[in-house]
Amino acid sequence: MKAIIFDMDGTIVRSEKFHFKAFQTIFKEVGLKFTEAIFKKKYSGTGSEYIFKDMFRVNKVKKDPYHYIEKKKKLFQEYLVKHKLQIVPGFKQFFKKAKENKIKMGIASGTNIENIGLTLKNVGYDKEFKVITSGTEVKKPKPAPDVFLLAAKRLRVEPEKCVAFEDAVLGIESAKKAKMYVIGLATTNSAYALKKAGADKVVKDFREIKLEKLMEVCDQGEKSSTKIKTKSKKTKK
Repeated sequence: MKAIIFDMDGTIVRSEKFHFKAFQTIFKEVGLKFTEAIFKKKYSGTGSEYIFKDMFRVNKVKKDPYHYIEKKKKLFQEYLVKHKLQIVPGFKQFFKKAKENKIKMGIASGTNIENIGLTLKNVGYDKEFKVITSGTEVKKPKPAPDVFLLAAKRLRVEPEKCVAFEDAVLGIESAKKAKMYVIGLATTNSAYALKKAGADKVVKDFREIKLEKLMEVCDQGEKSSTKIKTKSKKTKK
């Protein structure tokens, strides 16, 4: 393991409920029903542009999605001003230990870069990550692997040597497609849903993760992968 890539909403901070509330309020303005079940199953982890475009397409709404994307962004940011977000239990200690071990760390989030900055500032982590990637920087949102691959590229680490932390089903699918070892955090979705999505390991929060054990498991996996590749090359010869 050479690097750790975190999703943000629901993984580092408990902010998903504020995103949902903002989406629900704006969709209500255009007469659309937006439930928590719809959000979790179809959209959690993707990003506003995809959500608004898809909802408008499915429900045949002929309005400019970008107008509502901007309104949702402003509403979410108003929530950030009024509320102090909670950090997912155990994250502070895990992050500190990873930093002490000089492990590279970055963020791969579906939300826009402005929201990422304001959210991290809300919990005092706005200066902690040198690499931050947003879903608005890539062509395809999660579950496509683009945002995780971009994060790995910026960290200058091969995707196969990265560990990804995710709370969303689509996020787990995204990281797995990027060939990363994925740990699912059951903060937003059930452990069953995360495991079904392909998570290599599922935990309640960071308190159940021991960095030393994680490094050991990942290193063994990398060695096994290298042996398989070596055998494959010899067979071809």
